Amino acid sequence: MEFCKRNRMTITNTWFKHEKRRRYTRKSPGDYARYQLDYILVKTWYTNSVINAHTLPGADAVTDHNLFVVKIRIALKKLRKSILRKRWDKENIKNKIVEFANNVDSKLAQVSPILTDEPNDYWQRFKNVMKQEAEEIIEHSIGPVIKKPWITASMLEMINQRRQWKHQTTEEARQQYRKLNNKLRKVTQTAKEEWWAQKCEEIEELDKQEKLEQMYKAN
Repeated sequence: MEFCKRNRMTITNTWFKHEKRRRYTRKSPGDYARYQLDYILVKTWYTNSVINAHTLPGADAVTDHNLFVVKIRIALKKLRKSILRKRWDKENIKNKIVEFANNVDSKLAQVSPILTDEPNDYWQRFKNVMKQEAEEIIEHSIGPVIKKPWITASMLEMINQRRQWKHQTTEEARQQYRKLNNKLRKVTQTAKEEWWAQKCEEIEELDKQEKLEQMYKAN
């Protein structure tokens, strides 16, 4: 019981009500006593998946132990492959917006609408120009999308190193994992605080300049 409590496990033998002959797992020589000695344990998380657990006292086996069986409901999860969507490089949008706008204006001047053109035709040409210039100048971002802006490339490298040590069972692996985990926690906390401090200063500066629209966008 202490072992199960420490490891968050459930003893399936005690989970269902059965008559005594369906509960004992061993009988002593001469059949003067019967005991419940064998157990099947499952993680507590999967306890609801266990439908039944009982012994088979009539099974033909050359042993003084009874076969003990557990019936489990297995619901396989369907894995759906996520569609990889291309994302525009936000840094290039900020740095190359003037070049992009000039190129788009120049190209659109060459495909200016004619009186006989349909609106949909002109829209299609306008769309193609925007997309072509964006792919040449803005380009798509490379690598994983970082949802938290204070995460840096060095932090991602530390996360990968920590992941490599996580699935090893040696004492050295445990020490290295704890060491990297503590270091990553400190670095992340510091970077997060610095990012928020910089963000607050930016918002305060925009507020002083009465640039309300930009201030709310930065918030």
